[in-house]
Amino acid sequence: MALAGSDLTGSLSQILDVVSSAAGEENALALWRSLLSVKGSASTITRALAKISLPEAAARAGVRVARKGGRNEPDLVLALNRAGSLTDESQALTDEEIHRIAYDVTRGDPARGELVYRRKELGCIVCHAIGGAGGKVGPDMTSLGASAVTDYIVESVLVPNRK
Repeated sequence: MALAGSDLTGSLSQILDVVSSAAGEENALALWRSLLSVKGSASTITRALAKISLPEAAARAGVRVARKGGRNEPDLVLALNRAGSLTDESQALTDEEIHRIAYDVTRGDPARGELVYRRKELGCIVCHAIGGAGGKVGPDMTSLGASAVTDYIVESVLVPNRK
C-alpha cells in the first residue's frame, strides 16, 4: 500500500490484485481503508474498476469502507458493486454486522457526528434537524438516541427498506 501514496495510478493494477487476494474480511477492510486514505484515490479507483472484476468479498469490503465515516462516494460504491457483481441480497448486513456497527457507534464522538451531519455534500440537514434546526422530513436527531435502540437506528440508516 505504500505504492498508493507515491504512484497510485501506476501501481493500481498491482494494488487491486493484492486486494482481490486478501485473506479474510478484516484484511480486505484494512487494505481498502489504507487505499482510500490516499487523497484523490476514490476517483482513480472508480475508473480502474470499470475494467476489472473483483471477488465478491473484496468488493463488499470496499463498499463498507466507502460508505463508512461520512464518506460520500456513490460512484465508487456503484463501481465496486459492478466489479464484484454484488446484488442487494449479497450486500445485506447480517444481524451480527449490525450489532458490531451499533457497538462501534456507542464509542463515537457526538461533536464529530454533528460535523458529519452538517457536511453540505451529504445533505443530512436537508431532511433531518438537530434541536429544531434543519429539515422536517426525517426525525429530529436530538432525541433519536433516547427514543430508539442503536441497532434499530443503524439498520434504519444502512438498510432502510428492511423494516
